[in-house]
Amino acid sequence: MGRTTIVLTGVHDEELSIYQDNQGVLQPLATFEALNDLELIVSNELSEKSKTLKIGGILSAAAGSQWVEWQLAFSTCIVSWQAFITSTEWHSGRLVPH
Repeated sequence: MGRTTIVLTGVHDEELSIYQDNQGVLQPLATFEALNDLELIVSNELSEKSKTLKIGGILSAAAGSQWVEWQLAFSTCIVSWQAFITSTEWHSGRLVPH
């Protein structure tokens, strides 16, 4: 899909964690300012059934290139997009129109 918009209402139970290399586990972060340095979203799991969203990604090199996970619960969710291509088109090299 091309540029996608997700609108969540009633967001609660947010948790931001960062992978600590020296400990080998995800550690909770007290501040969400680290999301400003999120450079690449690698995974996302949106469940309308359980009303949860989990986004995993990599912080910018300036922030230490560490893995972060952001999890939250919500009341409602609306996902919309302007353009898309099929899997077959993607594998043949076609790009999503802007």
